[in-house]
Amino acid sequence: MAQKNDWAALVQERVLSLLESGTLPWQQPWVGGGVPTSLATGKPYAGASNRVFLNAVAWQQNYTSRFWLTYQRAQDLGGHVRKGEHGWPVVYLSTRTIECETPDGQTETVAYPIVGGRYVFNLDQTEGVTVPEDMLPASTAAVIQPFDQCWTVFTKLPERPRIQFNGAEAFYAPLSTPDYINLPTPQLFTTPDDLWKVAWHEIGHWAVERQSKDKPFTSATETYSFEELIAESVAAMLALECGIDPRLENTAAYVQGWLKPLQDNKRWYVQAMSEASRVVDWLLNRQPTEEAA
Repeated sequence: MAQKNDWAALVQERVLSLLESGTLPWQQPWVGGGVPTSLATGKPYAGASNRVFLNAVAWQQNYTSRFWLTYQRAQDLGGHVRKGEHGWPVVYLSTRTIECETPDGQTETVAYPIVGGRYVFNLDQTEGVTVPEDMLPASTAAVIQPFDQCWTVFTKLPERPRIQFNGAEAFYAPLSTPDYINLPTPQLFTTPDDLWKVAWHEIGHWAVERQSKDKPFTSATETYSFEELIAESVAAMLALECGIDPRLENTAAYVQGWLKPLQDNKRWYVQAMSEASRVVDWLLNRQPTEEAA
């Protein structure tokens, strides 16, 4: 069991519970029409690990709202968390500074990151809390077809991978010169959405190869598992950006396959989501615009 103040491990502990129930957190459509959002700020929660985790919790618990808030925030808004409800952990990063003396007797300010966390509740777990009107989505938003959106996103990538359609296998070949992505012939896909989900997964591997920082892996198997988790997460995030349901046909054996790596590596989930989010920001050519949880 994770220690009380080890927030990354607490989140991963809950992720493992989701996996054991057959839910892959990183493959769930957004609940409530959008990204999990803080009712304190009106902005999405910081960190892909928080957003993906809270969204998966909402699916599992049958919550209908994308809004989350702390126990105190519910009271500040004139309501309360219902008796018997329990909160869900989120992780946030903050920076602390200290004054240090240098070898030459000077004083310098050193900043270092601190991992913290808190428990939040879905709006459905509260009573008497109303979402401010300025946080509600506009009802006149234009409807964009997913296929068109996928193509638009692909054509705007800062770099575009070389893609070929051949045979029945999907893979990324990083050691070829030049490297390339192979996708099955289009006729083998049931729908265009299925084609794009597979394409985004392989584009995830391609982007990880270009953008990921070095990781201190202990084995080739561990390297593969971690990169596969990042690629899956990148694919799911890009599918959601394009309005595609990110869920795949997951067998029980496939879901179980993720249990051992995550059980053995207590911070993999938070690390992988953070890396996937960074890769997606690069692919979409945007600066992270994240709010503290």
